[in-house]
Amino acid sequence: MRDKPQSKQSDSAPDLGPQFVMPGDVQAAATSRRVVLVPGAAAPLLALDLPAGVSGQAREQVARRQLQDRIGLTADRAEMRPFATAPRARWQRVMVADAASVAAWRAAAPRARAVLPDYLALPAADGVWVVAGLPHGVAVRFGPADGFGAGAAVALAQISARMATAAPVAILSMGNDVPGLSALAAAQGVPLVTDPRALARIKGAGALRTLGHNELSCDLRRDPQLTRVRLRRQVLPWRWPVAAALVAAGIWAAGDLLQTQRLTAQRAEIAQATQALVRTHFVPSGPILDIRAQVSQAMAARTTAQNDDRDTTAIDLFARASDVIDTTGGTLETVTSADGAALDLQVRVADFAAADALASALAANTLAVDMVEARVTARDGGVRAALRITPGPGAGE
Repeated sequence: MRDKPQSKQSDSAPDLGPQFVMPGDVQAAATSRRVVLVPGAAAPLLALDLPAGVSGQAREQVARRQLQDRIGLTADRAEMRPFATAPRARWQRVMVADAASVAAWRAAAPRARAVLPDYLALPAADGVWVVAGLPHGVAVRFGPADGFGAGAAVALAQISARMATAAPVAILSMGNDVPGLSALAAAQGVPLVTDPRALARIKGAGALRTLGHNELSCDLRRDPQLTRVRLRRQVLPWRWPVAAALVAAGIWAAGDLLQTQRLTAQRAEIAQATQALVRTHFVPSGPILDIRAQVSQAMAARTTAQNDDRDTTAIDLFARASDVIDTTGGTLETVTSADGAALDLQVRVADFAAADALASALAANTLAVDMVEARVTARDGGVRAALRITPGPGAGE
């Protein structure tokens, strides 16, 4: 239950504090030293499965490969930033944003303290979820290490799915009301409050902190590649021979002759099998000189051939589709993208007519829609529609 009845909010932004400039305030963003916020849906926070023993630049390379394999994002179309709640913490989440949008944010806010997605401006604490209804959508913070921004229907579906597996101690609601949030919290027995001071009376609720969990390290204007270049220039030349000598000594001390011979034999077998696969699938003729480079070139050529007529990223498709789904009253259940060029959606609607209306609304928003399947669900008698969405005519103009 709420600590007090929540009054109806206006369409103004919630009071996040004087240090923030809300999306749309172009003049303040260009001249202010405050933190400029952008819609959270344009810079989602994605969880990856990264190996524990890999760190530094190698960890970022593994993360980029996982992003490219999962949703087809490449370095020239999207920028990736690791996110951790402490400066040297082992991170498992990355923030992804369209490269063109990042360039526009840099140009629009040259003097700002930082440019962050709106969900990172919300106060955060362990055990507390913060939900803010904004004029352009909903921002959600699932504690210090996770959050997102989306339309109201998508946000409520995400909150419901997360609550089914790990409910919070309490939910703090800020800004405009999010339809259905109060009923969802009541059904799960989770206290929903509108005054942060009420959290002090709830057992297990942590103390909220704003920008107290390393959020400023995710400044969307900062170029991670440029930071690494400056760091390399600061390293003195004599340190590299010392580092090489230490690595050589460690390798010499770690192995013996028999193990080295065994590893050499295994390496030769793997190299032979790898060359056979490369010859079959990527380089049918000509010499194989650099497997990694030649395979990367072949994959890039295939990707370019598929994407010659596409200027819209998977993030753009998702943002436009979620707005339409929210407007038509559908509930988004799952979203995937195998190649970054198309979205596969599972949407629950009231009936088959609503499914056809949703497809027409998506098509009217310059999206090409393929109704893969529509069937009645046994749970509530509604209809679950499987849609495949690609950029439609005029989408890249």
